Amino acid sequence: MAKKTVLLTRSYQENIELVNNLQPKGYDCISCAMLEYQIIPFDYSVLDDFSNIVITSKYAANLLGPNLSDHQVFVVGALSARILEDKGYKVAYIANNASELKQYLEFKDIKGIYLSSNHITIDMPTNVKKHNFYRVAYANDLSQEQLNAIKKGVDYILLYSENCAKTLVKLILEKQLLKYLANSVVITISSKVENVVKPYLKNSFAQVGAMQMIDFLESYDKKKR
Repeated sequence: MAKKTVLLTRSYQENIELVNNLQPKGYDCISCAMLEYQIIPFDYSVLDDFSNIVITSKYAANLLGPNLSDHQVFVVGALSARILEDKGYKVAYIANNASELKQYLEFKDIKGIYLSSNHITIDMPTNVKKHNFYRVAYANDLSQEQLNAIKKGVDYILLYSENCAKTLVKLILEKQLLKYLANSVVITISSKVENVVKPYLKNSFAQVGAMQMIDFLESYDKKKR
């Protein structure tokens, strides 16, 4: 039985983690990082004026240093929550996505600081101060090796963010790859991300939570074999 091919769209480092997970399970992986993280200097004294920290990405959770001043965090995703708990933070609330977290912060009238990248899709409430904690650069091209791999056919595409989905669609259209992906199954982290790709890639499914993506892939693939 031929191996199924999975197109990976996270950062280079995160794609490596996915490859290490998927290859032993019999999948061929095409790594197409749709974004690159760039660390910028951060003055931790900024946090002295806030007791509440808002985190919406796993990268920010990993980047944040240990809790030295009894801060609590409001976070998106169980995995990010676990990372922050291991660093000594009290997790006050775990949301499934940034929109849900924004609604909760508004409802509770919570003041705090939002440690985010320079690119965000959801603004937090006005009483939560945004602070650029790191930078994100999105892909503007595909290598010849990536193009050749995609043209051989892709069984599954994993999409973890709205901006990565928009970047992938842009490159697919620019490189005239749509016909090669017409039968690809796209597994997305949420309906919001699915809505970005559905006009172009019809076989799409929305899942809630990054930790369920691989489980869904394996379950779906098992039914199709």
